[in-house]
Amino acid sequence: MTRRFVILLALGVAGCQPTADVGVTFPIGIYTNCARGTRSSDGNLFLGAAGFESGAVLTLAQSGTTVNATYFDQNGVTQSFSFAATTSTSATFAEAGDVIHGFTSPCVLGPGNQQFYTATMTAGAGAMTYNAGTVFIALTGNLESDAGECGTRSAPGGSFL
Repeated sequence: MTRRFVILLALGVAGCQPTADVGVTFPIGIYTNCARGTRSSDGNLFLGAAGFESGAVLTLAQSGTTVNATYFDQNGVTQSFSFAATTSTSATFAEAGDVIHGFTSPCVLGPGNQQFYTATMTAGAGAMTYNAGTVFIALTGNLESDAGECGTRSAPGGSFL
């Protein structure tokens, strides 16, 4: 499996409790002080963005070796991802094909004539790591958008962090 880490999403811990011993346990709980980033291999077709998100929350729960991450962003959008715990501080993305929201595709038709369209990423790979009270999540995949008059756009190499 190819792993690409371009930028990492840093999430500060707001308290977490380890689960009962199921072989491999991950630091579950509620994490706040969240930052988020999106990146594209083609900055002309899809915009990148990064920064802290006021009010965003990441909740981690574990069942067996599956770690479920639920991310509630500052716009009220909730997204869930599943990871397979490999150690007590790392996990690999388990749900290839998940659609990630939060990307933007511009359509420029001339000076002062531009529109912005929502875009999504179909995740293909990723990982989650815990270190010193912080969780890092990185997902990569293909970006897609229906950009109005500019047509359908797609690009490989998108990152959600």
